[in-house]
Amino acid sequence: MNLDLDEDVFPSQFRLDRRARGGMFFIAYNIATALLTGDLFTNDFTEEAICRADVLAVSRKVQSLHDPECEDPKLGAHGRIKIDIHLRDGSSLKDSIDYPKGNPKNPTSPEEIDQKFIQCVRHTQDTKLNASAGDLLSLLHGFPSGRGTISDLMSLL
Repeated sequence: MNLDLDEDVFPSQFRLDRRARGGMFFIAYNIATALLTGDLFTNDFTEEAICRADVLAVSRKVQSLHDPECEDPKLGAHGRIKIDIHLRDGSSLKDSIDYPKGNPKNPTSPEEIDQKFIQCVRHTQDTKLNASAGDLLSLLHGFPSGRGTISDLMSLL
């Protein structure tokens, strides 16, 4: 993944398809949204969200490139994920990951699961549920752990 924040050329075959929320599976849109907001969540895939001018402007600067080094069968379906962000001042930020968050080799922590639960509850916009989300988590954490108990339910959250 190469992101050049100076380049305004964006190949037409990668333009955001606004029909039927085409942006939700569009890597350039996902990268741009995460860069601009610090996260990617369900509210980023509404008709209104996928047409945000600021996100579209950054997404036009994202290039998805093939890198044979990333195709390691031992890493699973996604292989290695690399990102290279080129900044206007000429510097660049680079990183890679072999196992995305949630992969059995890079599991989500209990704290991250709790945060995601709270984020999902907030998204419902249910005032009563939002007010009791912390209490609900405390209650769930109070149940015994082990096979066939609430820990099986919690592992699915």
